[in-house]
Amino acid sequence: MKVSIVIPVYNVTAFIERSLNSALNQSYRNIEIILVDDASPDSSIDTAKRLLKDHPGKDLVRFVSHPVNKGLGAARNTGVRASSGDYVFFLDSDDEISNDCIEILINFTQGSDLDLIAGEIKVIGNKRNAYPLLLLKEGIYRGNKRILDLFLRKKWYEMAWNKLIKRTLFTEKQLWFNEKILHEDTLWSFQMSLVIQSLGIVPKETYFYHIQGNSITQKKSARNIESFYYVIK
Repeated sequence: MKVSIVIPVYNVTAFIERSLNSALNQSYRNIEIILVDDASPDSSIDTAKRLLKDHPGKDLVRFVSHPVNKGLGAARNTGVRASSGDYVFFLDSDDEISNDCIEILINFTQGSDLDLIAGEIKVIGNKRNAYPLLLLKEGIYRGNKRILDLFLRKKWYEMAWNKLIKRTLFTEKQLWFNEKILHEDTLWSFQMSLVIQSLGIVPKETYFYHIQGNSITQKKSARNIESFYYVIK
């Protein structure tokens, strides 16, 4: 099975090499890496292209771009539309994944064509306890009612990354990210939990989430509050 790794890129010159290298160094090789340039004003894309120039895995990478900045949700949507994999995997451009991340997650499907497979995360920063991790045992959970109940009880995290998501869910169930709000992961995960029928849980640390002090999730603004209100409503 093919996996499409989607990496939105915006203003991450200091981190893009770390993130891209972690995707390029995957032990599982049936992948494509899609870098979505969300009209980044810095040298993030140039840095990525310099890294790829002589890299043996450069043929795995494709670039798509926005003419103007549209935000994380739109960048992810663009990446999915450009993808061709059986599964989609979101990687933020200031984070990284273990070299065996995709192999661990895809092998867990065991040919059972699961809708979603989630791995464990490791938070690197100063607010570890503020972020929920996996609270489920390793296994396959079936039935939408059960999966929705587990999500509402916060037994699996709402962030979009570190999950293999069946690509056809986006087109068949219209599971696109809302492009007009912040914290779009919360709404997207809830909508996804309403439709998926199978969930694989792999409690192994495959994703390294680096907390940046100037990130959107660390700031409190009127737009943050308005977006949360929209999601709750």
